[in-house]
Amino acid sequence: MTRILMNDHKRAAIKAHCMGRKGPGQTEEDVRRFIEAVAWVGWNSAPWLELPSRLGKWNTVFKRFRRW
Repeated sequence: MTRILMNDHKRAAIKAHCMGRKGPGQTEEDVRRFIEAVAWVGWNSAPWLELPSRLGKWNTVFKRFRRW
């Protein structure tokens, strides 16, 4: 069972801040997945290593979060 963390209503609320750019890792869908990954780690109080693969590679998400 796949749980969707960010429904369309929540996505519409932040869409203006997630426009993205051209290039890898910069599309709107990538930004949405990044935000869902960070939220998943926070909501579950889980270590980055336990991040589900559907949300991206844990180390890539962690590095992006650290830069953010």
